[in-house]
Amino acid sequence: MPPKSLAPDTRVTVDRATNTIVLTRTFTAPREDVFEAWTQPEHVACWWDASGARLSLCEIDLRPGGAFRFVHQGQPDVPPFSGVYREIVPPEKLVFEAMGAIAPFAGPGRTREVSLHPERRTAREQAKEH
Repeated sequence: MPPKSLAPDTRVTVDRATNTIVLTRTFTAPREDVFEAWTQPEHVACWWDASGARLSLCEIDLRPGGAFRFVHQGQPDVPPFSGVYREIVPPEKLVFEAMGAIAPFAGPGRTREVSLHPERRTAREQAKEH
C-alpha cells in the first residue's frame, strides 16, 4: 500500500545539520483534546496506524520513566512500536524515546518531543525527532 500523503495543514522541516525532523500540524481542537489523543490508549489505538486500522494492543504508562507499546493489527511484518516517556507536561509537552522500531532508524532509541501550542480555538502540534 502506498504511503498516505500529508494533510494540507502539515508542514515538515528537515535540519540535516542537527539530524532533526520537525512535523507541524494544526488541529481545530483545544490542545487539551490533542494531548489526550496522544496519551489515552483508547484514542491512540484509533489513529496511530497509518493504514487506518485500529491497533490490536495499545499500552500506555503515562509518567516519566513509564513505557508504552503499540502493536499493529494483522501486520506480522510490522514490529511493535515501543518506548519510554522522559517528560510529561500536560497539556503542553510530551517527550519520549522510541525504541528503534522504524527502519532505517533501528537501533538505539530516538527522542521525539511533541509540543502543543494554543492558538485561537486550535492547537498547533510540533513533533521534533532527533
